[in-house]
This record gives sequence, C-alpha cells and structure tokens, in this order.
Amino acid sequence: MPARATALPLLLAPLVAGLVGCSGGDVKQTVGVTIKDNACTLETDTIDAGKTAFDVSNDSGREAEAYVYAAGDKKVDEVEGIADGTSRKLTVSLEAGSYEFACKPEGKDVRAPFTVR
Repeated sequence: MPARATALPLLLAPLVAGLVGCSGGDVKQTVGVTIKDNACTLETDTIDAGKTAFDVSNDSGREAEAYVYAAGDKKVDEVEGIADGTSRKLTVSLEAGSYEFACKPEGKDVRAPFTVR
C-alpha cells in the first residue's frame, strides 16, 4: 500500500476527533425564542451555563436569522434561513456571563439581552 494511502487516515483522525468533541454532550436546557417583526422574545432572560438549545420560532412575516452574541458583540453562533411560520434550533455551549440574542428579520436587528449563570 502506498505511503499516501496510509497517511491520509492518520492526518484526518485528529480532525474527526475534534469535530466529535465539539458536538458532544447533552443539551442541558431548551429556551423558546419568538421572532416578530419588531421584537425578539426569549421565554426567560436567565439560563444556566452549559449546552443550550434555543428553539427559534419565526412569526415575523418574512425570512429571518438568529444570532447569539457574547460581550463585545462577539458572535457565538447563528442560524440563517428561518422561513416565516417555521422553527429552527440553535444549539450552543455557554459559560456564565452576559449575552444578547439577536433576531434579524430581513434587514432588522432586534436584540434581547440574557444572562447565563
């Protein structure tokens, strides 16, 4: 077997292990989020640290995006292409601190602050 054929799996192994590590762990909590034309509403503004699934429902009348931002407007993660009348999940691992959930229905940027304890 050529050296290249055996080297590729060895080079890919750390990459695959890293991807599995990022997605591991159970969701600790689910938080509902509703996107309206001029509002971004979380069902709670205080959540526990750990892996959180935001269940994002779009009732804005247009396609929307959703983002989680940490202090300093640092993007944690996002989900795009949420059609009106549908829901998508945005799952992130969060440490204690202050955050903002941004709802962006076509051209708007409506934010809701929340705290992770």
